[in-house]
Amino acid sequence: MRLLFVEGRPFRASERFGTTLQNDGFAIDVADGAEADAAMATVDYDLIFVRDKLPCRDSVSYIKDARHRRPDKPIVLLDVPEDARERRVSALDGGADDVVGPCVHERELLARVRAILRRPPTREQDVTWFGDLAFDAVYRTASVNGRDLRLARRELGMLECLMRANGRVVVRRRLEEGLYGFGDEVSANAIDVAIHRLRAELRRACVRTRLVTIRGVGYALEA
Repeated sequence: MRLLFVEGRPFRASERFGTTLQNDGFAIDVADGAEADAAMATVDYDLIFVRDKLPCRDSVSYIKDARHRRPDKPIVLLDVPEDARERRVSALDGGADDVVGPCVHERELLARVRAILRRPPTREQDVTWFGDLAFDAVYRTASVNGRDLRLARRELGMLECLMRANGRVVVRRRLEEGLYGFGDEVSANAIDVAIHRLRAELRRACVRTRLVTIRGVGYALEA
C-alpha cells in the first residue's frame, strides 16, 4: 500500500513517522501542496496525510478540495494541538477521517492507519484470497493453509499486488509504482530480484499457486 504525506518543507512529519510506516510495508511519498496535487492525479494512494499549517494555504481548505477530488480516499490531518477544539472539529467536518495531535506516538499512528484502512469502502476487504494463498492487508501477513510466509516487505507488497489482480497480468511498471516511492532508488533488476525471492519462498512453503512470467509484459498468479 502507498501513502502520501502533504506538508511544507522541511518534511518533519514524514521524517518522524516514515520509518515506522515503511517497516510495516507501506510505500511513502512526500510532497508540498502543488506537488501533491500532481501526485494524487498520477498515483492511486491508499491514504493521505496532511500536516496542519501548510505554508501556502489552509490545511482544512486543502482537505475539503482533496475530499472533493478523491471522495474514496481516507485523509488524516497531523499536528493539530489537543486544545484546538474548533480546528479539530472543522477538519473532521471538512472531510478528514482522523485528526492527530503533535505528541502522537509512532505506534499509535500506525494503529490508527490500520483502523482506518479496515473501514469499507476504503478497503475492499481485510483478507484477500487467491488459490491457497491468503493476504491480510491490515496486519501485513501472507499465509498458506494458516502458515505465515517469510517475506521481506518488498516481496510482501508484490504478492499483495499480484493477489489483488486475481489472476490478471500485472505489468512491471505497476509493481514498481506499488512498491517504491518517488524518491526511492530503483535498480534495473530490483523487480527481478524480488520476483526470485518471492518464488523461492512460495516453493519453500509448498504453495500450489504458481507465479508465472508473461515474457515482455509482466507477472501473474495462477491457481
